[in-house]
Amino acid sequence: MRFRYIKHDSPLATAVFTFKAGSLTDPKGQEGVSHYLEHVLLDASDMYPDEVAVSNAFAGLGARTNGGTGFGSVSYYGTCRASKLTEMVAIHCDLVSAPLLKDDDVEREGKIIMSELKDGLDDAMSVFLHDTIGSTLGWPPIVGHKPTVLSITAKQIREHYARHYGKSNLMVTVCGPASAEDEIRRRLDLLPTLAPTVLAKPTINLDDRMISKPKFGQTCLAILAPTTLGQSSHFRENLVASVAANCVGGSDFSMLFRRLRGELGLTYWIGCGGLAWEDAGMVYVMSQFEPKLVDQVKAEIQGVLRKVVSSGVPEETVRFAKDAMLTSAAGSYETTGGRARQFESYHLASALDIPNSYAEYEAMILSVDQADVDAHAKRAYAPMLDSDACKTVIMNAPTP
Repeated sequence: MRFRYIKHDSPLATAVFTFKAGSLTDPKGQEGVSHYLEHVLLDASDMYPDEVAVSNAFAGLGARTNGGTGFGSVSYYGTCRASKLTEMVAIHCDLVSAPLLKDDDVEREGKIIMSELKDGLDDAMSVFLHDTIGSTLGWPPIVGHKPTVLSITAKQIREHYARHYGKSNLMVTVCGPASAEDEIRRRLDLLPTLAPTVLAKPTINLDDRMISKPKFGQTCLAILAPTTLGQSSHFRENLVASVAANCVGGSDFSMLFRRLRGELGLTYWIGCGGLAWEDAGMVYVMSQFEPKLVDQVKAEIQGVLRKVVSSGVPEETVRFAKDAMLTSAAGSYETTGGRARQFESYHLASALDIPNSYAEYEAMILSVDQADVDAHAKRAYAPMLDSDACKTVIMNAPTP
């Protein structure tokens, strides 16, 4: 088990229990089981035999709780008053180590997940991201498919829990008063152990593919390419990648945003980023717009990427990106929840040199210079200009 205690003098405290057991661990035919387990896990345990008892336990502390499933991890969050932190952690310890995973809870949560699936189908970009990731990386959908969700049994959920939930797959991040650290360490030492999970490396498929969903009034487009530039083991290298992505697309100062929205008025939103697992992944640029604009938008995106690769990123844009990241980080460092989530994400990637304070983070961001950003941008985005290396994925709007 990895454990990080972040001392923070605040009226609030936050604990995050993260298991390296996201949708990439879902067995074939059981896509969505990790997310399903996340829904059921906090419903009942040995000490809290039903959902009402669990709700009352957290409510009695005034705690706010939630869970979330990703491709590589499942997390359970809780924020409460600092004076109640050890009690909240004790509740979480019981729920994650001795869940009942009852048949009736599984049945009830299944209906909720089906509603969640339907909600996702009503958003064009959600559908597009889901299909793009599935067709390119071959990653199973986090929520699953309707047929697999309907077929998942309580027995399969219990088996999935037994395979993946234990101290060897667990990372706990706590942000709270120094006085609570020793007691929380003692409680965590009592959790059961389990052999670590070895996750298969995903493959990258760059076959041409058009995703057609005749339901939405806009077209979605992504230009993407395989990369080995994903989560680095060094925190600063991840920061350089983030600065470069923010310079290219997303925020209102980015090169793509200013060109496609500010100058041409072609789209409301455009994003740039990457997905990575171990040493496989992809970098992408995505947007959505009126169907008739698809060729123009693609050409404009490639034009901006060509400028980035050949001439680098404007110095002013790099400065804007760094200032925006510092503002965002300052807000996160003001809250125990924000700080815990930041440490959680980089610990999952086993990143080194994670800053312990906003001052350290600020110094790292300020140390990212023009040469760093330009070098990363060339490595990351040059493959997106090579027709043999990149892939264009389009989801078309319905034909009038």
